[in-house]
Amino acid sequence: MESTLDELRQQVAEIVAVTIDQKRLTVPEAARYLGMSEDTVRTLAREKKIPHYRSGKEGSKNARILFRFQTLDRWMEQQERANCKGWE
Repeated sequence: MESTLDELRQQVAEIVAVTIDQKRLTVPEAARYLGMSEDTVRTLAREKKIPHYRSGKEGSKNARILFRFQTLDRWMEQQERANCKGWE
C-alpha cells in the first residue's frame, strides 16, 4: 500500500511539475501541497524549519520563497519518522 501511495505521489508531482516552472513551488503552492496555511509555511521558512531558498537579490525584502517537490517530500518523511518513532 505504501509503495502504491509513493508511486501515486510521484505521478501527481510529475503532472503538477509540468505546469510549474522546473518543479519549484511558491509559498501558496507549497502550502496547498503540504496541507498547511500560507502563514504556517512562511513562518517555518523564516524560522529555517523547512527547506527552501530565496530567489532575488541578496537581502531583498521582495525575494520569493521557493521550494522543490523532492525536498518537501524528504522533509515530510523526516517529520513522520521524528513524530512517529516505532511506527515503521
